[in-house]
Order: sequence, then C-alpha cells, then structure tokens
Amino acid sequence: MRTSRRSASGDRRILKAPEKGKGAYTALLSGGTSRFNAALGGNRSVDGKHERLEAHGIYWTASENDPTTAPFYNFGKGSQALYRQPQGQKQMAVSVRCLRERPLKQAA
Repeated sequence: MRTSRRSASGDRRILKAPEKGKGAYTALLSGGTSRFNAALGGNRSVDGKHERLEAHGIYWTASENDPTTAPFYNFGKGSQALYRQPQGQKQMAVSVRCLRERPLKQAA
C-alpha cells in the first residue's frame, strides 16, 4: 500500500500498536478516520473465480519481491484487523489503490 509520507508513518504506528492491526483496520476501512476507505473486495482465485467478497480487502503495496510475488495488506473482516502479508501471488488479482505523495510541509 503506497501512502503519502505523512500517512505512511501513521500507518506504521497503527500496525505496531498493541491491538495488533485492529486500530489500523478501523481507521483505514470505509468511513474510517484515515479517509483511505478500504473496501472488502476479495480476490480472484487461480481458476478465475472471485472469492472472499465482503470478507477480505486485499491491497498490493508499491513494492514487489520478484515478477510473480509482492507484499500486500489484508483487511480481515472476521478478525477485524489489518495484516501485512509478505508473499502474495500476483495472479490472485487484488485491489490497487493509487495515492499521490504529498510533499512534507516545511517549517515556518
């Protein structure tokens, strides 16, 4: 999940919080305080069928491990928490959210 510089540091703090991703899930989900508005859009299975709709929101990061895998974030409705997964298979076709990076405000 590529985020603006301001959001990226905030997201890291949320994910490291004692509630283990529950605060991030709430903040980043549709209607949450971060205005990211993540939707639970599921993924496409290797046989081409759509699955996990409204149960998981899965978003790629801006990074990749190699041509076939990349890290992703998984919003799990059942656990109501956000998880970072290091090895997602790109063929599972999950959501992408493009965010514009904002320059940091300079001190006056």
